Amino acid sequence: MRFLSLSVIGALVVGTLAPVSAEAAIPYVAASVKSVTASADDGNPARNTLDHNLGTRWSANGDGQSITFDLSATHPVGLVRFAFFAGDQRSAVFDVQTSVDGSSWTTVRSGRGSGAGLGLETFDFTDVSARYVGYLGHGNSVNAWNSITEAEIHVAAAQSQRLSVGADGRLVTPAYGNGDRIADFSTVGYRGGGVALPAVATQRTVRPPASGDAGASIQSAIDAVSALPLDANGFRGAVQLVAGVYPVSGTLAIRASGVVLRGAGQSTVIRATGTTPRTLITAAGSGAISEVSGSRRSISDSYVPVGAKSLAVADTSGFRVGDEVVVARTPNQEWIDSVGMDACTSKGTAYDTADVSGSTCLDGPWTPSSRTMHYERRITAIDGNRLTFDGPMVEAFQSHFGGGAVYKYTFSGRIRDVGIEYLRAESSFTSATDEAHADRMLAFSAVRDGWAREITSAHFVQGTVVFTRGTRNVTVQDSASVDHKSQITGGRRYPFDIEGASHILVMRAYSSTGRHDFVTGGNTPGPNVFLDSRAENSESELGPHHRWGVGTLFDNVVHKSRSGTQSMAAYNRGNSGTGHGWSGAYQVYYNCVGDSMIISSPPGARNWAIGCRATKRTGTGEYDSFGTPVGPRSLYLQQLRDRLGQPALTNIGY
Repeated sequence: MRFLSLSVIGALVVGTLAPVSAEAAIPYVAASVKSVTASADDGNPARNTLDHNLGTRWSANGDGQSITFDLSATHPVGLVRFAFFAGDQRSAVFDVQTSVDGSSWTTVRSGRGSGAGLGLETFDFTDVSARYVGYLGHGNSVNAWNSITEAEIHVAAAQSQRLSVGADGRLVTPAYGNGDRIADFSTVGYRGGGVALPAVATQRTVRPPASGDAGASIQSAIDAVSALPLDANGFRGAVQLVAGVYPVSGTLAIRASGVVLRGAGQSTVIRATGTTPRTLITAAGSGAISEVSGSRRSISDSYVPVGAKSLAVADTSGFRVGDEVVVARTPNQEWIDSVGMDACTSKGTAYDTADVSGSTCLDGPWTPSSRTMHYERRITAIDGNRLTFDGPMVEAFQSHFGGGAVYKYTFSGRIRDVGIEYLRAESSFTSATDEAHADRMLAFSAVRDGWAREITSAHFVQGTVVFTRGTRNVTVQDSASVDHKSQITGGRRYPFDIEGASHILVMRAYSSTGRHDFVTGGNTPGPNVFLDSRAENSESELGPHHRWGVGTLFDNVVHKSRSGTQSMAAYNRGNSGTGHGWSGAYQVYYNCVGDSMIISSPPGARNWAIGCRATKRTGTGEYDSFGTPVGPRSLYLQQLRDRLGQPALTNIGY
């Protein structure tokens, strides 16, 4: 008999992207698991089997202990893959069971670990329709412990209409009639993607105080390392906080390139004390993008499609291969009228769709200058008047809607190669709704090529991290935001928040009790990616929040709301909040799982949901293979492998 007493709601998507043939890539795919439950554990919970980390595990002692994976709907299941704790020293003994209702179970495979390694091992069986897949443990060859470090459940995959894997094993993304196609997101993350986060040498060590505030001693160490010269790799060194508790009543600030703040893992705790709302740690440069005078050139193409890496300008003189440039989309009033973000009080241009009832307009209308978008790119080729860039356009440029321009820029105050890693932060609080305490653990501002890894925030108003304008190519991985303390209302609980930054990669992240767990703000330029991440007990929607966030990929993201009614969404929010309007365009939800979805496409633009599963869907957006995941398992990982090869995936933990 299976006894399920401990429920760990929600789950990180599972599966690795090993090199396989095109034929093998399509029929089966490692599925996103909505929830995972266990009969018991020893403090190592069931969700650890789905975090892409062989260093964590689910463990329970005794014959008959079990773990159950809920796929959210019935699918043809053909194989499972498990990795075992101490799998190179002992052989796990177990049964694989399946069920359509969670009550009646059938054993489809009796398995035994090889005892020869720590990686994932494959156990296949005749295809069976199942919603639930269970591991019924019978101990191992040494003792009665059942311990799994990772799990994958493979189900039959559908074929997307918008992309496929070709005979050469590379992704194929057919274009629409106007040339639009799903963009390449692979340039996000630290140093342009596919680069392992560095291990920076310690230059200063700080120990927890016996009493009193630790802020001054930590900041002094940061400042001392900041004064050191940069080495050949662009680093000055790390400040090492040994295990212990560090009360900090103010803010810790990294203001120089090449500086890392490092803990010793979850045993290093920075405690944000006092009643001052603030960000606990900032990695911040200064200034902003400055246009090089005389370098601006108008885009001469009448239409630049989504996914294009090149465009024509009136004159390429002054540009050189390697130049860092901004590609600016400069909308006019006609475009604002066309998407219905104009005033509700009167008719505008010929494109005005407003009917002065408030249904397709805003009380606080958009203006052309407020919706100008700035995309940082690097020139990789010049051919006549055509410029080619290192990354694609993630929205369309249309001459009759204002077109755009390309110009060179400088950003002298931006800092680079900064990191925060291996630590936990906790905020003091007096009640579950207290807001007189720290807002957020970490903020990146005016940073290029930064990272945060294995950090956890607890009890903050907002959560773990925000990326603000002027920040690009930052990776946050294997991090969590839990147990937020604030009112549950607007403007709170944004655990992983991209506000105007670009080329951000948030992967293998976990959030519990957030509102907008994985979110972008107004005028956020893509590409940005949330990968293999999950939100549990969420209080609100997940996705772009307001005012035209562009080009975000939600790749194998799981969203489980507390009420069971909140949505993964991209749509026109109208006058909600402070007049949000269209929350986002050219958003891609790929193999995601949620309670519900609202995907609508703005006039003249698109939003996609591909291979996603939810109990309900609404909206006018493009739903492709709704209810059945598609191959390849991950769009981002496939694109990264196509561009840089399998070592790039290994570098980032896949």
